[in-house]
Amino acid sequence: MLVAIVAASLLSIPAVANSANRETDSSLDSFVRQQRADLGLPGLAVVVLSHGSVKFEGTYGDAYPGGPGITLKTPFLLGSTSKQFTALAVQQLISQRRLALSDPVGALLPELGGANSPFSTVTLAQLLSHTSGISERAGLEEFNPWPAVTSIREESRRVLQGTPTAVPGGHFDYSNANYTLLGAIIEHVTGKSFEDALQVLVLAPLGLTSTTSDLELARSNGLAAGYYNWFGIIHVVTPGATWPMGAPSAFITSTASDLTHLLQVHLGELAGIGTATLANARAPLTRVNEYSQYASGWFVRPFWELHDNDENSTDPSLPTLWEHSGSTERSVSYLTFAPSLGLGVVVLSNYSLGTDQDKFSRFTEALLHKIVGTRDSPAVVDPLVAAAPLIMIGLPILQLMMVAWLIFAAARPRHSRTGRWLPILVGTLITSATVFFALVVVPSRTHTPIFEPTWWNSTPDLAVSVGISLLAVMSWIALIAVCLTRKMINLTEQKRS
Repeated sequence: MLVAIVAASLLSIPAVANSANRETDSSLDSFVRQQRADLGLPGLAVVVLSHGSVKFEGTYGDAYPGGPGITLKTPFLLGSTSKQFTALAVQQLISQRRLALSDPVGALLPELGGANSPFSTVTLAQLLSHTSGISERAGLEEFNPWPAVTSIREESRRVLQGTPTAVPGGHFDYSNANYTLLGAIIEHVTGKSFEDALQVLVLAPLGLTSTTSDLELARSNGLAAGYYNWFGIIHVVTPGATWPMGAPSAFITSTASDLTHLLQVHLGELAGIGTATLANARAPLTRVNEYSQYASGWFVRPFWELHDNDENSTDPSLPTLWEHSGSTERSVSYLTFAPSLGLGVVVLSNYSLGTDQDKFSRFTEALLHKIVGTRDSPAVVDPLVAAAPLIMIGLPILQLMMVAWLIFAAARPRHSRTGRWLPILVGTLITSATVFFALVVVPSRTHTPIFEPTWWNSTPDLAVSVGISLLAVMSWIALIAVCLTRKMINLTEQKRS
């Protein structure tokens, strides 16, 4: 009954406008525009499918300063929504009997040390489902610029030399490294580069002409420039790192047009890849938690947005939803589809998550509620995240003020006892807070040590703030040491006299 009601409501979504000159759904368009303004999204492309047909297309902002506006043909870096392309290539090889889900890494990548690796018994299914025992941390390390690794094969060799953090086939631990190994396996089995294999196995059969893992080709086709919202004040084009060896997990580029076509294939509206292969790609491989599962590059869960405020998320009558979000240092993406409803959604933007890692997910969840006509839960923003811009600006200024105050106090030795010790006491409190924030709070919230280059690239404003603050801390400590040394020298001279 619920499915029938929602299906009827989706039929009421009018066809919408963009470059294809469709009639605009003013309500949804106004909602997206308001969300874009509230969240500070520089460029944005949104497509909604209803019963497999395009019912809304909206493009907003510019691909780069002074450049053309965002269109359905503008390429974006996908981030982790790249994984479903890699997984689909693997499923194609399985359907061709060139691979099997039970194949072990040791047999598939012997030339990269797979046979002697701690991960030699990890199977293809465990790589696809993130149950290999390879940690999330290992997947993030591939984006460190030192040591420089530029090929999928060499990065896979590094991963295979790592240490398991769990028994293969055990718990779900999302890691980009799993899909890096899948990329190397695709290259090994096909004898082609990852890009060429992807074209032959997935992109050409699906007719996706603007999707590629070749970043230079994407740039020549107008890849959207990445923006960063510095200190929550201003959006500036800020180059982010791109890693060719990360293509299988995060660095495929695509357009709203191509991704719409992809979802229409999954919804059964267009052909291109065998239905059995697509069904295998959508089949859950492991459980993530009590609510969701993971398939080949897709999270699978009940479509709980069909209830107001996401209530009764375990309702057995809820249709199944396939979804995945992705992010790079300067882009975000979201794909979802519900075959029983014929519903699909594509969202692409050229902005960085920065210090508010949940901003984009709040938008996509609100968008789903808007599409199906249910009420979304009130947004809950972490107070620390909300205060982040103020902290990032205020903390280094406050720490520098402590240094200046100490210099001023030291330059006037005839201060009263209070005048001499107050800047030291206050400075100690401020410095302790700064060190705690920089070395404890920030790493725990960003899940990355602050001395790793990936952290500096992903949140440059926070990195600048912490860097200046820590330099001021070291200056303050050095001044204290100088003052104490001078005090001891004076006391020694007084005793001698």
